[in-house]
Amino acid sequence: MQNKRASISIGIMVIVTLVLFVFILVSLNFQASKLSDNFNAVSQLNGIYSEQQGMENTLHFRLVEVFLNSYQETLKENSLKVGKEQVNFKEIFEKKIYSKVTARATEKDSQLNDLFSGIDPVVFNGETVYVTKTPYIIEKNLTFDDLNGSRILYSSSLNSSVSFAMLELPSFNYINESYSSCSGLSSKILIEKCFVEKFSKFNMGVTIDSTKIIVSSRDKYYLTNKMQVVKFELEVVLPVENGS
Repeated sequence: MQNKRASISIGIMVIVTLVLFVFILVSLNFQASKLSDNFNAVSQLNGIYSEQQGMENTLHFRLVEVFLNSYQETLKENSLKVGKEQVNFKEIFEKKIYSKVTARATEKDSQLNDLFSGIDPVVFNGETVYVTKTPYIIEKNLTFDDLNGSRILYSSSLNSSVSFAMLELPSFNYINESYSSCSGLSSKILIEKCFVEKFSKFNMGVTIDSTKIIVSSRDKYYLTNKMQVVKFELEVVLPVENGS
C-alpha cells in the first residue's frame, strides 16, 4: 500500500515537473519574442538615423564640389579686376554657390532633387559656406508591431559647411590683402618675392612679357568633372627698372 502511494506521489511530481518545464519554455519563448521585437525596433530606428547621416554626407560632398567650381569661376571672371575696381566677391560667390547647390541633381533621382531643391539660403561669412536643409523628413513603415503596424515620421535638419582653410585655398579677402601688400613695392623682384611668400602653398609664375601674376595650386581638385589645378591671374603694374 505504501509502495502504491509512493508511486502515485512520484507520478504527480513528474507531471508537475513537466508542466513547470513546459511553462518555463513557453515563458522563455515569449520573452525571447519580445526581446527580438525590441532589437528589431532598434535596428529599424538605426536605419533611419543612418539614412539621415547618408543624406548629410551627400549634401557635404555636393557642397565641396560646388564650392570648388564656384571659386574657380569667380576668380576666372574677376581676378584681373583686383586693384582696378571694386568687386563684391562675397556676393558673386554666394550667388554661384546657391545656384549650383540647388540645381537639379539628376532627372531620375527624385530623392536627391528633393534634397538639394529644399536648401535654405546659403550663408557665406567670407571664409566658410554654411548650408541647411530644413526640415528633412523621413517617413517609414516599421514592421515590429505584428498587430496594427506602425509608422514613424522623423523630422530633422541637415547641415554642412566648407571653408577655404579646409581645402587649403586662399580666400577672396586674403587675395585682396595680398595684392595690396605686394603690388606697391618698388621693384619687380620684390613684387615677385612678395607674391611667392604670400602664396607659399601655391606654385607661382610671373610671365616675362606681361604684368600678369599667375597663381596655380600644387594640388589638384575635382573641377568641372575632372582633376585639375585651381588657377587664377592677378595683374600688377611693375615699376620700370633702371637700365632696362
